[in-house]
Amino acid sequence: MTDNGDIRFYIVEEEYGWLSNFWRAGQRMPWPERFARVVLTDDLYVKTNEHWYQANKADDLSTFCWIAKAPHPYLAMQAGRVCLKPNQSTLRCLRPGWEQVKVDVMLAGLRAKFSQNPDIKAKLLATGEATIHEDSPSDAFWGGRSSLVCGCSRPNHAPHNTLGKLLMQVREELRMQQMRPSVWDDIFGEPPSKPSEPTYDYANGYGGADP
Repeated sequence: MTDNGDIRFYIVEEEYGWLSNFWRAGQRMPWPERFARVVLTDDLYVKTNEHWYQANKADDLSTFCWIAKAPHPYLAMQAGRVCLKPNQSTLRCLRPGWEQVKVDVMLAGLRAKFSQNPDIKAKLLATGEATIHEDSPSDAFWGGRSSLVCGCSRPNHAPHNTLGKLLMQVREELRMQQMRPSVWDDIFGEPPSKPSEPTYDYANGYGGADP
């Protein structure tokens, strides 16, 4: 936490590392509509929100599933970045309209992460009204360090701190849910059941065959 009470996070091992998408909390997510008709499980279990976000870049089910089940969130991130390159032979290109939906995908994942894990939900609520910053040194959209923090002046790279803003939005939604439980249905949908992790065949995909 900074001297003015703001919260900055980036590295998982640091004090506020649980705010990171790399934090291993585990969350149950609905299958994306474009794949829901061809999968054999009722829900999808991902180890981190990074897995969820990066998998949603993929334009085909087999790539989506590999990223969602990647052994480490860093590998999920790297695979998702490859999806941005349309001529890769290992992964297909980015799904159409990704830039228009990526913030909604991130928000859905954050809602699941904090509503389904009581320990970090309590921590998020305990931050009160503190401003939350994703302190990335390189990503000015999701986070970004100000010139005061990084000691530089880059007017074209002003931090948007989109991830920090979404975390504060989820914090307020959870606070509202405590005050008015019916808000759960309005924002979070059905209360989560215990997630079950489907088995993924890395060679053939879900159900033993590549759809």
